[in-house]
Amino acid sequence: MLQERFQQFARDTENIGSERVANANDGCDALIANGHTDAPTIALWKDSLNEAWENLLELMDTRAQILEASRLLHKFYHDCRDCLSRIMEKTHAMPEDLGRDSSSVGALSRKHQNYLKDIAAIGEQVQQIERDAAELRDGYAGDKALDIGARESEVVKAWRHLRGLCDARTSRLVDTSDLFKFMSMVRDLLLWMDEVKREMNSQERPKDVSGVELLMNNHQSLKAEIDAREDNFNACISLGRDLLNRKHYASSEIEKKLIKLTTERAEMMRRWEDRWEYLQLMYQFARDAAVAESWLFAQEPYLISREYGRNLEETIKLIKKHEAFEKSSTAQEERFLALEKLTTFELKDLQLREDEASKRRGGPAHIGSPSRSTPAAEASFSAQEDDADITMSSLDSHRKASLERRQLAHSESSSWRKSLARAPKFDRNDPKGAKQGDTFEGTLIRKHTYESLDKKAANRSWEKLFAVLRQNELSFYKDSKHTEESAHGEPPMSLPGCSVNVASDYQKKKNVLSLRLPVGAEYLLQCSSDDDMQRWLTELQVATGQSHLEEASRSQTLPAEGGSSTKQKKGGFFSRGKK
Repeated sequence: MLQERFQQFARDTENIGSERVANANDGCDALIANGHTDAPTIALWKDSLNEAWENLLELMDTRAQILEASRLLHKFYHDCRDCLSRIMEKTHAMPEDLGRDSSSVGALSRKHQNYLKDIAAIGEQVQQIERDAAELRDGYAGDKALDIGARESEVVKAWRHLRGLCDARTSRLVDTSDLFKFMSMVRDLLLWMDEVKREMNSQERPKDVSGVELLMNNHQSLKAEIDAREDNFNACISLGRDLLNRKHYASSEIEKKLIKLTTERAEMMRRWEDRWEYLQLMYQFARDAAVAESWLFAQEPYLISREYGRNLEETIKLIKKHEAFEKSSTAQEERFLALEKLTTFELKDLQLREDEASKRRGGPAHIGSPSRSTPAAEASFSAQEDDADITMSSLDSHRKASLERRQLAHSESSSWRKSLARAPKFDRNDPKGAKQGDTFEGTLIRKHTYESLDKKAANRSWEKLFAVLRQNELSFYKDSKHTEESAHGEPPMSLPGCSVNVASDYQKKKNVLSLRLPVGAEYLLQCSSDDDMQRWLTELQVATGQSHLEEASRSQTLPAEGGSSTKQKKGGFFSRGKK
């Protein structure tokens, strides 16, 4: 308002004053030209008048400049207050919700992009304030200059704080979107693996060799489907590891999901291998049984024949024919003996029954039983009968005779007993797991089963080593006297993130723990006794960071050792078998 009033005053003064000064100058010039007696005095007054007029114009110009500078300063203050109020308004308007699913996160991300476009105008205003402050500082000094700098710093600080909040929210929205994407991928893969396991656990009963071949073809199609999902597994695992490297706010949950995904994947691959081994053995048995059955059916017309000869010559011919039949039967005897011979499945079923009976009686399990050292197989003879109804009635008598001779199988010197004798065993002098200062030490028998998710270890033999657990790291040595150098030059095994559980599905040895690494590798650790196993399990679970609740929830997914024989026969073949 002052500036407008002064501008009106300046315009009026300049218009009127210029006219009057010009008239005075003209009058003075006329008097001087007419030779007035006071011409020198008139000339002096004329000069004084012109000088005063010039001073008035200069004062008017200075006043205009001062008013303009004051206007710019107050405009700067007003712009600072307005910008600060807009920044505070946008700061309070920023939401904190991150969404509950992928769709809500997407909507919040779009809303945040519009929010960033809105504050872009504030950024331009902040830049203009910085330019105005730089110009005003040149025209002011002292307290005014300090006040201008303080106002500018306050605005810039508030703007940077708002930008920091925006960047942080953008990052959290991206992390949340990636988290839901990762969780969705894990959920889809877990559901798919459950469906694959259900298909592998199907109770289809083939009637003949062609039925077994159909099951084998279907099982191979499952393998092709598993291979087709390899890229999905790699993408999911890569995304999870990327989130962990970015120190995601849900890193613990992501790590658990990764461990569960890799564990379930390894479990699925083992089940597939067990099922494939079972189908191969079933196919071989069905083929041999079909050949034996066809031979029996071919001989049946001769055996039920009522022809005994009408004279001596015909009778002699029939006797010779019968002698040839007996020789043929003797040649076929090995085929039937091979069919009635106890298979690994039958030996496994026998051992499971004995262990179950021993536990019900409260006594120790039978030591040195065949199933503890038979090759890896997870189905019994009874499960074979349930899954494949291919046993012919003509072989029932042979099968019954073989079942009666099961008790004699314990004393036979078979190959599995020789392999058991060669396996390392615990000695009386071997130190058990115990605390030694800040370490936990003891003798373990170790077996490396898997190097990664679907790659078996090159050397899967058992080896007795001296184990030392120190500060969440597990080291193995040749024995307690050679702890300067680790066994085979292996580095200490970092346990955080690993999982340790009782290998209850491993039936070859007692007191075995399963140590699984996040990358999919697995080690079996045999302890000298049940008490020793419990001590090692407790120490290793503390080192890996497993909680009791997690251990309880995971233990519910393992098959119960004391369950009924019916459950063991139904699902025994498809449970995990260590190779």
